[in-house]
Amino acid sequence: NQDVLAFLGQLSINGMIGVSDVSDYGRLVSSNYGLTWSPVRPIQLIASVNEAQTPPAIALLTNPTVTTPNTPFFDFTTGTSVLVTTIAGGNPALAPERRRIVTLGVAVSPIKAKDLRLTANYLETRIGNQTATLGSATSAFQTAFTDAFQRNPAGQLVSADLRPVNIARERERKIQVTISLSTPIGPAPPPQTPPLGAAAKDGPPPATSKPRPQIYVSMTTTWRLDDRLSLRNDLPALDLLDGDTLTGTGGRPRWETELNLSGSLGAANIGLYGRLQGPTRIHSDLAASDLRFSGRTWLVPYASLKVDQIVKRPWTRTMMLQFTIENLLNDRIDVRDRLGRVPNRFQAAYLDPLGRSVRLGLRKLF
Repeated sequence: NQDVLAFLGQLSINGMIGVSDVSDYGRLVSSNYGLTWSPVRPIQLIASVNEAQTPPAIALLTNPTVTTPNTPFFDFTTGTSVLVTTIAGGNPALAPERRRIVTLGVAVSPIKAKDLRLTANYLETRIGNQTATLGSATSAFQTAFTDAFQRNPAGQLVSADLRPVNIARERERKIQVTISLSTPIGPAPPPQTPPLGAAAKDGPPPATSKPRPQIYVSMTTTWRLDDRLSLRNDLPALDLLDGDTLTGTGGRPRWETELNLSGSLGAANIGLYGRLQGPTRIHSDLAASDLRFSGRTWLVPYASLKVDQIVKRPWTRTMMLQFTIENLLNDRIDVRDRLGRVPNRFQAAYLDPLGRSVRLGLRKLF
């Protein structure tokens, strides 16, 4: 822009560092720096590094301890569902999380007159001291956190401590591809020509043009190349893409897609949000604990109406009517073991009690 090495195109470099002092944790440092290079107009190359130290949420530290008897719980080491006493609450010994994200990407805007953008990013994320809640009694969890699971002399699981813990480290590599478009529909209104002379003084104000419909389309697809997690530094890593789990309700899907289609005209806005994900699996030598989790298609149509643009009254100012259908297809994850059975606690109603739900809301800001 300043005619310095102009043949290289546009080049910008940015950086930021922040230091915060947090009670009980001392100084936590965050930083990010990046480079953006546009060799020619429609192409932009991006590289960035983001590092952050984040203290645990207050609730994770201070929530009261709650003991609940007779809670259904799946024991992966025996392949059975049992009733246990669960312990939930805060953990004041949690350490701050360390997260480092490296991003390499390219963005293309092929049509100059349209807000159409194609983006492809490679992201590598490393997390240390991640806060997680143990959601199941896998053999890996019981090895890493022996005090969290108690058994009676017969070997039956009787107690599970589900208070949050720190996970040693996780490394995830993935590719994200996004396409987005935002544009009005129809020809642009002709420019208003102001009247001249006496007509400008005595005539009516010029008519305002009708608003044009506006559409927005966005779709992001993620492919996970690798996702490995170590519960403790002295234990082997778990492969969350190939049979291991952190939550007990499946691993990480190798692919997932999010889409958003919306349109607006005047006071009305209507759209569709969707999230699709592939199947996952939890490997086990026991047939009853070797679980397959189906993929899922989650669709949410929604609509909103600005009431004050329809009913012009003082009491309708900042009032909005909203309508949403959550999980339009009533699609729930289906869980089967190696023998084709649905384990107790993994029925669809346990994993997703609501299913399809319809919501009608009226919101007003005062």
